[in-house]
Amino acid sequence: MKHLRELLQSLSARRRLHDLSLEEEDLLNAVIERSRREQLRLCTLLALAAGSLIFLISLALFLIHDVVLYRNDIAVSRTGALMPRKACQCEQALYLFNTSQLWADTGITLREGDRVKISVSGAFHSSLPQLVRSARENNRPPYAWLDATWGEQRFVDSDTLRKGETLRPETGPEGSTGECIVPDARFGAILCQVVPDAEPCLSDHTAPGFNGRIHVLTPEDGNRFRRITRSGTLYLAVNDIYLNDSIIACHEHRNRLAARAFFEKRGMLRDGDTARIEHFLEGNALLIDEFLSESGIELYCRRSRDSLLFAGPPFVDYFNRNRDVWFNDNLGQIAVSIDIRRRIGFYSHALWYRSLETQLTAAIDERHDVSVWRTAGRWMLLLAEFFIVVPLLFFSLSALATLTIYAVSALLLWICRRFIALPLGILRRFDRSRDTEQQHGRNANE
Repeated sequence: MKHLRELLQSLSARRRLHDLSLEEEDLLNAVIERSRREQLRLCTLLALAAGSLIFLISLALFLIHDVVLYRNDIAVSRTGALMPRKACQCEQALYLFNTSQLWADTGITLREGDRVKISVSGAFHSSLPQLVRSARENNRPPYAWLDATWGEQRFVDSDTLRKGETLRPETGPEGSTGECIVPDARFGAILCQVVPDAEPCLSDHTAPGFNGRIHVLTPEDGNRFRRITRSGTLYLAVNDIYLNDSIIACHEHRNRLAARAFFEKRGMLRDGDTARIEHFLEGNALLIDEFLSESGIELYCRRSRDSLLFAGPPFVDYFNRNRDVWFNDNLGQIAVSIDIRRRIGFYSHALWYRSLETQLTAAIDERHDVSVWRTAGRWMLLLAEFFIVVPLLFFSLSALATLTIYAVSALLLWICRRFIALPLGILRRFDRSRDTEQQHGRNANE
């Protein structure tokens, strides 16, 4: 402006310019001289532009610092689960649990709102004594090894398959049994539940709230994320037989009937007295062996060679304290991979990048039969969607916030004008009355 002034003055001195008037005006004065509504619009526009620029810069910085340069750490839970931590609040847990344990504690803490994807691998056998007996007799076991993923039966002979005796007795056509933890699920299915620290694990399907606590893993759980509805620790188990009160009573009744038939066959019962039938075998090891081989009872406890617990109150008391006895004879371990997506608030850069990563991973996993160019095209569309939709969403939210600020500011301005106008009106009326009195006084003097 200084140089322009000197140039114009020199031209005016040479009389090349006539009637020249020079007015100075800067941006600040121009803004101040505008109306309040125009000032508010200008400030809102500047705030929106500054917010958009800050958002894009923060998005780029988050990508560099928390995604590209993120340091992946590997943590170990209190029960031995490996938990590699990834960017955008993602975790990958690897855990190996023993199928002989009822509700194995993974040590993995989940919170309400988290999303998990669980994959399992491995097989187990439901009866270690049967394996030992088959090995001694050089036969194939009557029960099959069960695949943890699909429930397929392995290593079983054709005769057993034709008889349909590849699972425990009393199993249905689909491999389910009413004595399992989840009666409607197949035998050997992998179960999981999230239990708070102050609560015990549920195993009895007759307990209140059981159906909402236990989740049966399926192959779909390894392909999609499932939302966690309660906070707590993750527990795992196989769907094996759990001895609740009704099952114990049922087996005790079956054992009594089998023992009665066995003793009646040998003429050991007198006048049908079966009140103390559980004591007939005490001290006779050979008779116990014959009874176990002929009766076919399933639930019993042989503490010693010449003692057998199969009925009566001691039988009930013992299995009330040992309800997981049919878990203790399981053999095998299951490898579990748990992909965890921690809950994120609505506004977070991690949410956008994690959503993009999930979609790109799904495009890789689900489209193996698609050409490379088609997959690359889908990636480009996903990237374009990410860098277009996210800024548009931010701009929409910013516009909404701007309109809200504008409306609130206009309301406050109107309220301020109303409150200011009232005292100003009073002062004006006071001035007018004073001027009127003075004018009357002048007229009277004249």
